Amino acid sequence: MNRMKKFASIMLALVMSFALMAPAFASGESDTTPDETQTTAAAPVTGPQSITINGATKGHTYDAYQIFKGDLSADSTDNDLTNPVLSNIEWGNGVNADLALTAAKQVLGDDTLTTAAQVAAKLNDSNANAFAQAIKSALSTTPTTSGTAESDNLTINVDSVGYYLIKDHKDDVQDENDSITLFMLQVVGPTVVTAKAGVPTPDKKIVEGGEKVNVGDYDIGETITFELSATLPNNFENYKTYKLVFHDTMSEGLTFDKVTSIKLGETVIFNDETAKTYVTAPAEDGHSLDVTFEDLKTVMTNAGNGSVITVTYTGHLNENAVVGNPGNPNKMHLEFSNNPNDEGNGETGETPDKEVIVFTFELDNNKVDGQNTETTLPGAEFVLKTATGDSTDVKYAVINAETHKFIRWSDVKIEGTNDDGETTTLVSDEDGLFQVIGIDAGTYYLEETKAPVGYNKLENDITVVITPSYDPNYQGTPGNDNVITELDVTVGGKDAAIDDDKGIGTGTIANNKGATLPETGGIGTTIFYALGGLLTVGAVVLLVTKKRMNADDK
Repeated sequence: MNRMKKFASIMLALVMSFALMAPAFASGESDTTPDETQTTAAAPVTGPQSITINGATKGHTYDAYQIFKGDLSADSTDNDLTNPVLSNIEWGNGVNADLALTAAKQVLGDDTLTTAAQVAAKLNDSNANAFAQAIKSALSTTPTTSGTAESDNLTINVDSVGYYLIKDHKDDVQDENDSITLFMLQVVGPTVVTAKAGVPTPDKKIVEGGEKVNVGDYDIGETITFELSATLPNNFENYKTYKLVFHDTMSEGLTFDKVTSIKLGETVIFNDETAKTYVTAPAEDGHSLDVTFEDLKTVMTNAGNGSVITVTYTGHLNENAVVGNPGNPNKMHLEFSNNPNDEGNGETGETPDKEVIVFTFELDNNKVDGQNTETTLPGAEFVLKTATGDSTDVKYAVINAETHKFIRWSDVKIEGTNDDGETTTLVSDEDGLFQVIGIDAGTYYLEETKAPVGYNKLENDITVVITPSYDPNYQGTPGNDNVITELDVTVGGKDAAIDDDKGIGTGTIANNKGATLPETGGIGTTIFYALGGLLTVGAVVLLVTKKRMNADDK
């Protein structure tokens, strides 16, 4: 009986205790809001989802391969996918699981990997591209889904969530100036990615002092500095190897001399001697020179996306130089690896040509009679020089005595014609014409060293000014045969006759005759005879008159 009373007392105490605790639990629930103490479970995300490719190449087909699948969830019930979570990861339907695992072990350097989840856990920004390249051999024959770009943006829909690999069709390169997009690894959310099909940007300039120009004018034989450049594409770093070739083609009037430097950015990597390893001149296919890097990544280990490779070389105008339009063009283009999916070892593309043009001009002069300009004067001799007078800085134009083409500038006059057919003497021919073919624009001086027979030599030098105007819209795109829009030439301050297209200015230089002496048997002698006769008669008359006057005085 006593035991039963004790048990009843204990049960009553417990009931009372729970009764007292109940208000406390109720109070706790009513005083604490869900936002303060609880986190709502992440919401599951299902398909279909979309992958938007910005910067797609129109006409290219993009294949999507599911690499990993799993359960994708958002951070909250409102499906905020800022930080999505993929759990229960398995290999997707876009790869062969065994081949993918083998590739992953190699590229990630971990032989202990056994599952897709373990592989996914080791991926990060630094190894994702290498992993994408490594598993290309493990991709399924048929992609999970595909889409063809009709503009520079493409959206591909996928049925299930996961990690996807997007790649450009290898066979979709439309032309030489095209590139294939590298593999891209992204989490599907929806997801937006940017295509990284990359083409290097070519450029070519003439270097004149501190300026880089598309057009220049020079003497035949004068050294010209050319600069070729390649700005590397935005996907350069994703290639395993990268071939880059500068192809340069000079017109017949230009001659290649030597490569003087190859730079990465502003740093000289190769000088004129060490650059020879990469230079072929002349090259195949009509190229004047090729500068070839079979694997730029090996040669220039510091090169990256957007790096600029510059090749500087010298050349000169030769005796075949074209005077005036269309000038002497010099073209270049780049050959480059265009398929990172093929590790840069197979396919290459080519950029469009970039061009510069070198011009040269011709100075013609007609020697004429100062009183009758229709009368031409042969035999006048001149020298063309860089300064007036005979200062120590003056240079004299050396020309070929037969072709009248400019050869070089000389410190001294060459009397007559030397054994090489060179002379500084410009002699007017039977038509009064003398020429200098292939000279730069600028200011020169003509000194007459010998006048035509019977004429006075000019006392002062004649100033010659050659000034071309070029098409301001020409930016190095081939096909413009009329880059010279106007040519202005003055000779002795007077406008010369101009042939703009041919680049010729023709001046007129007059000589006057010397003083005329009396000619034997001419009118001058007759006058002397008449005057003498008159003086004689006058003297006789004066003498007779004087005698008569004397006789009368007597």
